[in-house]
Amino acid sequence: MIRLAVLGSAGSAPWASRNLPGFLVNNILLDCGEGVARALAEVGAIDEVRYVFITHMHGDHVSGLPMLLWYYALSGREEELMLVIPRGCREEIEALLKSIHSPMDRIERFLEIRELDGGDSPGPVTAAPASHSVPALAYRVATEGGDVCYTGDTAPSSEVIKLAEGCRVLIHEATMPPGREEEAQALGHSTPLQAGEVADAAGVEVLVLSHLPYFYFKGEHFIPTFVDSAKRVFRGKVLVPREPQVLTL
Repeated sequence: MIRLAVLGSAGSAPWASRNLPGFLVNNILLDCGEGVARALAEVGAIDEVRYVFITHMHGDHVSGLPMLLWYYALSGREEELMLVIPRGCREEIEALLKSIHSPMDRIERFLEIRELDGGDSPGPVTAAPASHSVPALAYRVATEGGDVCYTGDTAPSSEVIKLAEGCRVLIHEATMPPGREEEAQALGHSTPLQAGEVADAAGVEVLVLSHLPYFYFKGEHFIPTFVDSAKRVFRGKVLVPREPQVLTL
């Protein structure tokens, strides 16, 4: 079985019931948007994190990282935490932390930063380029219960399909409403229909829609339409889970 903690599934801006992006697979945190540190504490997993993989440097994917690191620094963490980022983003991460006067002397005691290119495989994670407006990676996490692929932000991509092939679970963004596929492609994003097409092409069992546009719809009423759109082209299970919660898949 796969243990997946859903910590944040809103895109670009948070909503009343949704944090910005964050998912935990075993001890591997994928993105760390606003609200993710609190959500980790709510599901009892904040001290389980050993790796943080950031897909790209847009604010909604990293805005929760400083406070997570502050928590570890102030609580006296000694165990190493590996922060994995796309190559070329180290200066941006360090500038983000220093701009809010983070306790760097404490953080540097446990934090190791590693930069990746697509195709690198640190530990149980494999990376591949995503198709977005800034340098971005998608990640595949190997677990005993099956593999999980997380796209971060991306337009439909052959690289992402290849990365996700044979996974049990695909967490794919669905930023744009159905019917706006061309616009989504141009912006480096996807619709739920396109997410379903990627899930179908990759042969996964479960599709989790993420990076959802609550800022646009201002509520949850659009979710059934998004799920139905993905199901037009994907016969597996399509989920938009409540958060925070831990799923066993």
